[in-house]
Amino acid sequence: MTVTPHSPSAVAGRATVSPRLVTAPTCPAAVREAYHTLLINMELALGPDKGRLIAVAALDDTAQSAPMAANLALVAADGGDRTLLVDGDVRTPTLHELFDAAAAPGLAQFLTGTHDDLGALVQPTPLPNLGVIAAGVGPARFDRLDRLGDVPAALQRLAHVADRVIVVVAPVLAGASIQRLGPHVDGVLLVLTAGRTRRVEAARATALLQKARVPVVGVVLTPSGRHTARIRG
Repeated sequence: MTVTPHSPSAVAGRATVSPRLVTAPTCPAAVREAYHTLLINMELALGPDKGRLIAVAALDDTAQSAPMAANLALVAADGGDRTLLVDGDVRTPTLHELFDAAAAPGLAQFLTGTHDDLGALVQPTPLPNLGVIAAGVGPARFDRLDRLGDVPAALQRLAHVADRVIVVVAPVLAGASIQRLGPHVDGVLLVLTAGRTRRVEAARATALLQKARVPVVGVVLTPSGRHTARIRG
């Protein structure tokens, strides 16, 4: 099955652009170029025929993975890839806010079986070949994605609906989601915040990921400002 996120006309009336995205008029050109460089470095690190399914995880609650994943998806789509961006952080879902999208239905409904049509869950974005699937969490809060359903099977289906799928997951030190999801993706990008991440916490997270055999494709250090101006992948 292949999901085409939407046609260009589907984004009519969606002019709201988060200032945290590279598509914002205030975003410096150097920041956009940094994301392009990061995407290329990830592809080189993964090797040929890899990179279809990438997870992006913050180290802890001081870092934010959603803006990083969103901007990577935007530059991938801008480069011509049919891209799907999925919010798998059911603990604190925020991806839909960046794109002014509906919070539900989304991945939670797909996992629980209340929605089995992936195409119907994809919401439009300003780019014609980029779609977003929200976390879809309702009033009941969940702290782990795998409690909702068969995550590996869902990832397998998602991996075949677009050229590139980028999934936001809960922070590494906030739960066990990434340890369970990691072995089923091509690579995981770990996001840290400059001046807030302690070395001991980074070491602990790295040990957890290694123990779970999660393929870490890179570690990104981001400033605490609006845009990610310095990316070290």
